[in-house]
Amino acid sequence: MNVTHNKIDELNALLTVTIEKEDYQADYEKQLKDYGKKVQMPGFRPGKVPMSLVKKKFGGAVLSEKINSIINEQLNNYITSNDLPVLGNPMPADDAEDIADWENPNQFVFNFQLGLAPEFDYKLTKREKHTYHVIKADDEMVEKQIDDLRRRHGKLSEPKESGEKDLLIGDFVELDENGEIKEGGILSSSNISLEFIENEKAKKPLIGLKAGDRVKVNVNEISKGDADKAKMLNIQATELEGVSENFDFIVKEVKRLTPAELNQELFDKLYAEGEVTDEATLRSKVAEEIEKGFSNDSNKLFRQKFIEKTLDKVKIELPDTFLKKWIKQANDKPITEEDLAKDYPQYADNLRWQLIENKIAKDNDIKVESEDIEGAAANMVAMQYAQYGLKVTPEELKNHVSNFLQNESERNRLIEAVVQDKVMAVVKENVKVEEKEVNYNEFIELMYGPVNK
Repeated sequence: MNVTHNKIDELNALLTVTIEKEDYQADYEKQLKDYGKKVQMPGFRPGKVPMSLVKKKFGGAVLSEKINSIINEQLNNYITSNDLPVLGNPMPADDAEDIADWENPNQFVFNFQLGLAPEFDYKLTKREKHTYHVIKADDEMVEKQIDDLRRRHGKLSEPKESGEKDLLIGDFVELDENGEIKEGGILSSSNISLEFIENEKAKKPLIGLKAGDRVKVNVNEISKGDADKAKMLNIQATELEGVSENFDFIVKEVKRLTPAELNQELFDKLYAEGEVTDEATLRSKVAEEIEKGFSNDSNKLFRQKFIEKTLDKVKIELPDTFLKKWIKQANDKPITEEDLAKDYPQYADNLRWQLIENKIAKDNDIKVESEDIEGAAANMVAMQYAQYGLKVTPEELKNHVSNFLQNESERNRLIEAVVQDKVMAVVKENVKVEEKEVNYNEFIELMYGPVNK
């Protein structure tokens, strides 16, 4: 067998795989004999079917499987041993003639088109200037966070009558167009949070209620869209069609959350005892935590802007015709020319960045060690626990990390994230980075573009 390489241009090549009869004949005959020992046909004892019949029934499939196995092995070996910078996978060449007589097998010749990654120059330098945007916590953000902390550590009480921020717990009873109880209608135990009702006219009748009171409500006016309404009525959003907007609500309980006082008791619940002793220190700590919490967003924006500037500066040509053909063939679902034309520019930019990222990693000898992956997994698990206010023991963390890393797709995704972080760390060390403070709204516009108001 033999593989020859014909470079069409800088971005495209042709590989020709030649397979002689002696390359496959012995294995082909052996596999047919193995089939003959197992196959059963009417009129013959097991293992006594004539080889001519075995070959007639299974020969084509066995030969095809063997030839394809040889092709894949030879292509992979040649690409690897010659360190060819292949993009996508080899595809059968349309404009080269193959030799394949499956009825009278002898020599086979198959031609494959390759798309090649281009050579390009790029090196990180301090002459490059990039901005690292830091979100500054303003008074409004700090106040909102402190309010949330006070509510989280507040106390529930049961007032005699409902106030404008209270929670009503009770039953929804669906009414018909005449205001009577709808036969077969919805009867659901749920609640109404008065604090989040924006329609003041609809909210007013719900203030001053006590247990046992019955009030008519329009669920469209006291909810925020279909998803919220469905949740309020304990049904799926898909079940809303035909549901009346008018309901009776029968109050069972009134609950009131009284936020915790800003005092030493709360300070010691939030931080180590004595670490915070006054409101000013609390605000400073909260602002620091908010800004620290935004660091991941700042890193994400820095990477996004760095990629945009780098792609604009480093011009990389790709084998576009080959890649478009490969995308269509590799996709599980059919892709129209219109969709391909629409999506290809984004795909091409992602591929260009991948080439640049790989070059940065190679030039700076970036490697991903097992401890890097385990550390990243541990951070991810700990963050997931922290989102729900839970703490995880070292033993639990170890078990969760072990289970997480057994999932191959999750492990690969984590490796990709580790590489991204390592590359960005190298970037920040080797280019000129200027920090710039922005408020939250300015940051959102930088990340996602102007916000429609």
